[in-house]
Amino acid sequence: MINSYKLSLRFLTTLLILPIFFSACFKNEDNQIPKDLNIILLSVDTLASRYISSYGSNTQTPTIDNLAKNGVRFSRTYSVAPWTKPAFTSIFSGVYPQTHSIKRLESKIPDNIPLLAEIMKTSKRQTAAVVSHTLLAPKAGFARGFDFYKNVNPENPHKAIVAEKVTNTAIDWLNKRDKKQSLFMFLHYFDPHYNYNHHPSVSKTDSYKGALKPGTDIRELRAKMFSFSSTDSQYLRDLYAEEVAYTDAQIARLLDYLKQEGLLDNSLIVFVADHGEEIMERNWIGHTRNLYNDLISVPFIIHLPQYIAPKVIDVPVSQVDILPTILDITKIKSKIPLNGISLLPALLNKAELPADRPVYSDVDFQSGRHVKDAFKTSVVRNDYKLIHNREDNSFELYDVVKDPEEKQNIAKDNPTIIKELTDLLLGYEKSEIVTPSQDLSITPKEVKQLQSLGYM
Repeated sequence: MINSYKLSLRFLTTLLILPIFFSACFKNEDNQIPKDLNIILLSVDTLASRYISSYGSNTQTPTIDNLAKNGVRFSRTYSVAPWTKPAFTSIFSGVYPQTHSIKRLESKIPDNIPLLAEIMKTSKRQTAAVVSHTLLAPKAGFARGFDFYKNVNPENPHKAIVAEKVTNTAIDWLNKRDKKQSLFMFLHYFDPHYNYNHHPSVSKTDSYKGALKPGTDIRELRAKMFSFSSTDSQYLRDLYAEEVAYTDAQIARLLDYLKQEGLLDNSLIVFVADHGEEIMERNWIGHTRNLYNDLISVPFIIHLPQYIAPKVIDVPVSQVDILPTILDITKIKSKIPLNGISLLPALLNKAELPADRPVYSDVDFQSGRHVKDAFKTSVVRNDYKLIHNREDNSFELYDVVKDPEEKQNIAKDNPTIIKELTDLLLGYEKSEIVTPSQDLSITPKEVKQLQSLGYM
């Protein structure tokens, strides 16, 4: 039982009044999954689910597709936010942004919110992380609980090609680890994030004859984007797809190593992205501004085929469900209050997930400089998504099953659904006062990096 984390009374009280509170664990004493599994959390930054073959794309992603084929693929997974920092905080904490309060570039995770690596440490696991994004800096709290935490991309994150470095660093640590202990490893691949670079080994852009070039700064692309032809826009999407395919090949190298070392059969692989990407679908390039599926529909796969049979689950789930599911699979009993639920009963065919459970996302993004601010909230329940723009108090309603690209706003024609979802969404928004995050000072060097990444 985890009892070393004493949450503040305010934090506990806030969780209890949320309309989204669920218990962390289900009873599953009769499952045969061993407690000492290795846990490998694989993440790819800025990876929209629609760019993966098993999610309906023609992008070359055989490694991810093989995980999906032999694992459980969740077809409707929603990011809690359309940018990195709040999304990974929710993955690590099992709570929504209005609970962990990470909504600004300068936010630091509150010390009284337990994180996944800290919990894994209490279960006698070695913990290691290899990351490739300045937003996941140790000073923001992301390194808590890790024995080894390495950023392989500290200087020029927008220009570098780093997936090979992530895999190489991970393999190097695995070779040096204490092989008597189980492990928890978090690997964060970055390359699909802009700037979009060319990869000849998986090229999709050889036929393009236009003026755009690989690796163009995101600010330059945004300055020119309203003059793009459809061919130019497709060229950028193809460059992005090359980045995805290249990353897939580097993940393959890691999984090949795990197999060769005899680790794969005793490893739970959890694959997820933090958010997706817009590439001119709505006359914008990048992320942070919207809550459409382009940005918040992300891949999520659980791979443990020797104990969990492969299948596809089509019920809406959230990134906040990852932590409670890992705790349940590894039989770690925790009294930490969470917004997410364990998905293990559904994985083991013991229970169906509640299709009418509301799943929330929000963006409360202020860059303070050259990127438009965004203040929006959304809820998905059953087939419908409601988006609330808090700046002008407008609402959009979509049937995301019939209309996954969210082309037709059906708010005017569905007053009953609007009322039900609005009540849920406003209840979520009113619960927003929580344990506040601390603000970090951002150095001039970090400002320059964030500007180059399109966040400022």
